[in-house]
Amino acid sequence: MCELFGASSIEKAEYTGLLREFYSHDAANPHGWGIAVRNGDQLQVKKEPVRASDSGVLAGLLEDSVKTDLLLAHVRLATKGSIEYENTHPFVQRDLGGVTWTMIHNGTIFESSILDQYVNRQVGSTDSERILCHIIAAMNRAMRERKGPLPPEQRFGILQDLIVKIVPENKVNILLTDGAVLYAHSNYNGGLHIRRGSGRVAIATKPLDGGHW
Repeated sequence: MCELFGASSIEKAEYTGLLREFYSHDAANPHGWGIAVRNGDQLQVKKEPVRASDSGVLAGLLEDSVKTDLLLAHVRLATKGSIEYENTHPFVQRDLGGVTWTMIHNGTIFESSILDQYVNRQVGSTDSERILCHIIAAMNRAMRERKGPLPPEQRFGILQDLIVKIVPENKVNILLTDGAVLYAHSNYNGGLHIRRGSGRVAIATKPLDGGHW
């Protein structure tokens, strides 16, 4: 199953070492890599449908210091959707309020009539992208009803409600950000591991660097 890594911190922090270890897990996840790193007010996304260790782009990125206050990283084991750029995480969409949402996911949605309506709207062919389509549709509906942007607590409530309805009988981990908040969801014990300290939080599907998670 794909692996996820995400982090958020009050101040910019150094993540190069953790990312190098994370992407070294590509032998079990050889079908793509991706990363979203906040630089200024925007998350810059880089991704390729190739094994992480075969990527010159990723090698160049990890040669430098990766310092940020918000990031998402993914290595892919394809279970649904072909090995193409369009099916590589992270997925990015903008809502009607101009908020850009960035998401990574692992697990498989075996049956979901809720998500089937987005098959003809998505760019690629993964269930992961359909989850993000569903999130954006829910945010847009709520903004139309409110006739304006949503406060953070309403965004959280919408996410909590719709994700719970999507995943009742599936093992699913999701890391998602609206550029301000890092949201994390896991619906099974041990799905995500968390490490807190020094004004930052890191979240991963597998503990990294031997530290306490």
